[in-house]
Amino acid sequence: MAEFSNPRALRGEQYKSEHNLNARIALHERFSVNKGSWRGWVFEHLELEGARRVLELGCGPGNLWAENLERLPKGIKIVLSDFSSGMLRAAQRKLAGQPQFEYACWATQQPAARPGSFDCAIANHMLYHLPDVPAGLEQIRRLLKPGGVLHASTNGEAHLRQIWGWVHAALPERGDAVEAFKNIYSFSVENGAELLSEHFNAVEYFAWEDGLEITEAQPLVDFVASSSMMTRLDAEELGVFRDFLSAKLATDGVLRVTKNAGIFVARGPRN
Repeated sequence: MAEFSNPRALRGEQYKSEHNLNARIALHERFSVNKGSWRGWVFEHLELEGARRVLELGCGPGNLWAENLERLPKGIKIVLSDFSSGMLRAAQRKLAGQPQFEYACWATQQPAARPGSFDCAIANHMLYHLPDVPAGLEQIRRLLKPGGVLHASTNGEAHLRQIWGWVHAALPERGDAVEAFKNIYSFSVENGAELLSEHFNAVEYFAWEDGLEITEAQPLVDFVASSSMMTRLDAEELGVFRDFLSAKLATDGVLRVTKNAGIFVARGPRN
C-alpha cells in the first residue's frame, strides 16, 4: 500500500501532529496569488443553515472552524473526527471553550456512529488518503440523514506539479515524487463527480482560482521536507534541492506554481 493511503504511516508519522501540515500551509499563506482565505471560501460553500448535527472527517487541527467561529449558526453541534489523536488534541486546544464541538478519534471507513446521525458531512483534502474511496463514501452516505449533504474539497492532477518536477530536476535519481502523482489522486477534481454520483443524487463542483509565486527557497524546501508521503529526502538531498531552487530564483526571480483545487457539494444520499 502506498504511504499516501496507508493509515498506519499517515497516523504514525505524517499526521502524528500538526507540524508537517503547518509547514505546507505556511507556503500557501505566504506565496498564494489569491489573497482571499481558502478556509473562508470553503466555509461559504458549507450548507450549515438548518443543520443540527455536522460531522467533519479528518478535521486536522481545527483550522476551518477556528477561522469561522463567528459565522456558525446558533444551536449547531459539530463532531470533529480524525484518526490522529495528535490532530484532535491540537483541535481541542485551538477550540477550547467552544461547547458546540465534540471530538472523536475515528477512522473514516469505520466511524463509530449510527446511520442517519448527521445532516451534513465535511471531508476537506482527505478522501484521497483512503485506501478504498468507494467504501469510504458509502460509509459517509450511511451516516447522513435523507437529504443530507457532503462537502469534499480536493486537488486536481496539475496541483503543485512543478514542485515535484523541480525535485526530480535537482535529484534526477529520485523519480519517486513524480511517480507518486500516478497514485495519489484516487479522489480528485477530475474523478470526484463520478465517484460521488454513485452515492448521491446531485453533485456540484466549485473551483478555487489560485497559484503560487514563490520568492524564497527555504519555505519550499520545508514544504518538500514535510511531505514524506510523497518522497523522503535526507539532509544532503534537501541541501542539493535548496541550491537548485536558489539558482533558479537567481535566474527567474520568482517560481510560479499551478494550483488546481476546489470543493464538491454532494446532495441527497442514495438509498
